[in-house]
Amino acid sequence: MLKFRFFSFLLLAAVASGVFLANCGPARDPIPTGITTAEMAAGQIRVTATGRAEQGTIDRANGAMMRTTSCDAARLLLKNELKSTAYKNPSRNFKESSEVHLIYNGEYCRLSGIYDPAGKFEPTTP
Repeated sequence: MLKFRFFSFLLLAAVASGVFLANCGPARDPIPTGITTAEMAAGQIRVTATGRAEQGTIDRANGAMMRTTSCDAARLLLKNELKSTAYKNPSRNFKESSEVHLIYNGEYCRLSGIYDPAGKFEPTTP
């Protein structure tokens, strides 16, 4: 009987520690959010925006909502950057890339595009 209780205790402890460790999740390095720019050939500029999901969606581990809110944040960052006086006529001179980079299951979203001061792009809405 004592043997059975001991093994039951060990089994219960193993299950409890497994549940605890499963809820902790992997430790992740935070990713800087905001805007980065890189000069390219012919005076073009690559503008990259990285946004983070709302904390509530991260806490709930809601992947779909994380992807939505992080990409919304990145899109707002990009839109605000293009309002700067450094960019002339961004509706014509900026082309957003169709690639969307999701990081950590959508906790972060990275969007980018090319600004060309020569205005070689069709009108778009950033």
